[in-house]
Amino acid sequence: MTVAETLRIEIPIETVDNTDPGVSNATKKFEKMERAANSANSSAKKASDTVSKFDKQAQKTEKSLASWAKEKYEEMVGKLNRLSDRVNEILRKREGKRLSRWMDNQEVCQQLRISPRTLHTLRDNGTLAYSQIGHKIFYKPEDVQRYLERIVEVRGVAMDSLDQYRARIFELVDSKSPEVLKAWLERQVYIALGFMMSCAADLRVDTCALEGMDPAAYDRILHLENSPYYTLCALALGYRNEEEDKYARLAKVRFDRDEVIPVI
Repeated sequence: MTVAETLRIEIPIETVDNTDPGVSNATKKFEKMERAANSANSSAKKASDTVSKFDKQAQKTEKSLASWAKEKYEEMVGKLNRLSDRVNEILRKREGKRLSRWMDNQEVCQQLRISPRTLHTLRDNGTLAYSQIGHKIFYKPEDVQRYLERIVEVRGVAMDSLDQYRARIFELVDSKSPEVLKAWLERQVYIALGFMMSCAADLRVDTCALEGMDPAAYDRILHLENSPYYTLCALALGYRNEEEDKYARLAKVRFDRDEVIPVI
């Protein structure tokens, strides 16, 4: 009978790392660089998250500031309007200071027969003094008198020759209330409008006067909100399309002149 035996043989083996030291160092450096890159990616992600949060907060702050600025601007405009109304009321109550004795831009232009540009120049160079209340500019008759005296000095004419001119200015201003003056000045616009439409017709240009529009919108478009001027009416000009516009070929319906204009 055969008996199996197990034999354990132990052979000592010594391993030696013969890897080139340069390669080993490079491997360690690559591992270190990899760890640094991973750390940098993590830091970049955190920085990106922080920037994103900051951007959202900045947008929120910007909206808040815009809303605050709009609210403060509207509040300021309201206060200025109330101040203007209060000053106008005080001026109306005080003798010699009421607006019926003051002249606005159009009034001075009409009476001195100068253009708005010339009046603007007179204000800028200090020739003609003025007062501004809100967006409206007014002139004292005394300052207009000083300007007349300057005309006498510069042009070498006698003050007597301007007496009628001066009297007409003062009489017109003193005899009318601010409301009447305003209505009168607005009607002067329609005189110019009529001449413009007549000139356009002479050039065979069609026109249409407009009042059914939004004056405030026109003021915004023309940047008149911070000026002493405002929109009263508009005028559309153009050439008719006789080929496509069937109404352009129709005869005008008019009454006889003798029926419209009676001869006395």
